[in-house]
Amino acid sequence: METCSGSNYWGRELIALGFTVKLIPPQYVKPFVKGNKNDRNDALAITEAARRPQLRGVQPRSLAQTDMIQVHRARERIVGQRVALSNQIRGFLAEYGVVLPRGKQPLLDALPRLLEDADNGLTVSARQLIDSLWDEWRQLDAKVRHYDQQIGQQAKQNPSARRLMTIHGVAEKTATAAIAFMGEGYQYRHGRHFAANLG
Repeated sequence: METCSGSNYWGRELIALGFTVKLIPPQYVKPFVKGNKNDRNDALAITEAARRPQLRGVQPRSLAQTDMIQVHRARERIVGQRVALSNQIRGFLAEYGVVLPRGKQPLLDALPRLLEDADNGLTVSARQLIDSLWDEWRQLDAKVRHYDQQIGQQAKQNPSARRLMTIHGVAEKTATAAIAFMGEGYQYRHGRHFAANLG
């Protein structure tokens, strides 16, 4: 089966019915597509790709893996929004001659002071806008912390994650992300195979 949205669900359902399931990434199926894209040609291409002995498909993710990966993806989206908002705040401040050092902490330290200082060149309108954006940033930051707590709970509840966290430098996010992508890891002969699967 070609990997796509919902393929892990259908893979688990087919396994429950006694079928052997191998999920194949679309980039490995595409070379076998002949003619226009339609269901028939897609099915023929998937069949042809699956027959190749050197093609290594992956097992469908378990429900626990799916839960882990979804929290990571939601967190990643919120972190991206928080970074974009930080950059926008910095850009707005720069228009008034206020330039801050790079990084999250300088922004955290400077904004409350900048919003209170009436003599820094910020207009009332700019001050109100930046204060509003700053409120939005704090809400996004609270969501990131919430997702971090969820990831921490998942790591504590998962025996494989606890084992991974015994390795120096591996914490909750790394352990749960690795498990979300590789499961128990038995399908990989070497660490190189896992690394290649990640891209």
